[in-house]
Amino acid sequence: MAESIFNSDDLDSDIYISDQQINNLINSWNAQVGRNPNADELINLINNLIEEEILYREALKLGLEQDDEIIRRRLAQKIIFLKRDAETFTPSDEDLKNFFVQNQSNYVTEDLYTFEHYFFGNDASASEEAEKSLSKLLSGQPSKAGLPFYSGDTFTSHPLQKIEDIFGGEFAEVIDTLDTDQWVGPIQSAFGYHNVKITSIENFKVPSFDAVKNVLLADYLEANSDQAIKEFMDQIKSEYSVAISPNFDL
Repeated sequence: MAESIFNSDDLDSDIYISDQQINNLINSWNAQVGRNPNADELINLINNLIEEEILYREALKLGLEQDDEIIRRRLAQKIIFLKRDAETFTPSDEDLKNFFVQNQSNYVTEDLYTFEHYFFGNDASASEEAEKSLSKLLSGQPSKAGLPFYSGDTFTSHPLQKIEDIFGGEFAEVIDTLDTDQWVGPIQSAFGYHNVKITSIENFKVPSFDAVKNVLLADYLEANSDQAIKEFMDQIKSEYSVAISPNFDL
């Protein structure tokens, strides 16, 4: 719905179209079409705006906005957007650095695991087969035993969450405890039993302030805007009295 184009608090019959509103029509047309409207097109745009305003006022006279959930939601969203825009400002580097220190864990990269495994299925003999294969691996004997695994035998630079997504939570928990360059098993996943060797772990790193400055700015503005909106809501809530029907039965 377009902005109302009258300045009076009363729903009278006077409609005034300002230069700013005409410029808004031209700019909107230009953004969509790639050029300014010609005279006839501009007249049509203005006529459409006038008709919309008239219909808007007639709807208000009939009380059509009352008990309309969609309209209420749109108006509530709009005032939040207006409040968010009003609270936008550019923080200093010192503000961002303090925000970074307070929320550093949000910007730390996860440990990344590279590992290989042999898969032995989930039948009655799978665990026993895995143990036999592990004995050979630990004694230095080659062991190519195992079954094909749907996503391969080698996984490179996977965070724990991705490992959990593939193998299940129990498997990921064990992976998180293993040392590198040593075969371990049998480890149970959602699919069955595995022998696993971690070949490398890329430990998490705290990024530099400069590396995440742009992300910090966006997060800082959002966090402070949300806080301003919360304070705004707390303030205006105190101006209202709310009653809920005691007869309503859940």
